[in-house]
Amino acid sequence: DLLKAGAWKPEVDVARAELAAAEAQAKAVETEIDRLTVRAPTDGTVLQLNARAGEFAPAGPSATPPVLFGALKRFHVRVDVDENDAWRFAKGAQAVAFVRGNPELETPLRFVRTEPYVVPKVSLTGMSSERVDTRVLQVLYSFDEGTLPVYVGQQMDVFIEAPPME
Repeated sequence: DLLKAGAWKPEVDVARAELAAAEAQAKAVETEIDRLTVRAPTDGTVLQLNARAGEFAPAGPSATPPVLFGALKRFHVRVDVDENDAWRFAKGAQAVAFVRGNPELETPLRFVRTEPYVVPKVSLTGMSSERVDTRVLQVLYSFDEGTLPVYVGQQMDVFIEAPPME
C-alpha cells in the first residue's frame, strides 16, 4: 500500500528544501569564484607578471604593477618633443619611426593625439652635454603589429615633419 501511495508529502517537502539549499550553496560558490577571478576589460596579452601565487598584492598604486597588460594589434609610440621645438610641431604631422640600431627598418606612423601638458623629460641618456631640466611635449603615434620586428617598451627613433625654420 505504501509503495502505491507514493512519497509522503512532508518527506517531499524536506527533499525540495534540501534541493533548494544545495542550489543556493552552489550559487554562492559560483559567486565567490566569480568574485575571486581576475578578468581583463578588453582582449590583450599579459606583457609582464610581477606577482606569484601566495604573494600579497597591495591595494592602490604601486611602483611596480602586479600585472602589465596590453593589446598588441596596434603599437603606440610616445614621442618626446623638446619644448624648444614644440612650437614647430603641427597636430597630425606626418612621422616615420626607425628601429634603433637599424635605420633600414622603418615604418610610417599614424598620428593619435598630443598630450596637451608639457612635462619634465624622464628618458635621459646620461651624456655630459644633456640638459636635465628639459621639458617635453608628448605626442602619440601608432603603427600596426608586424610592421617592424619590435617589442613593447623598445625605444625607437622618430622623425616628425615640421615646417622649415626661417
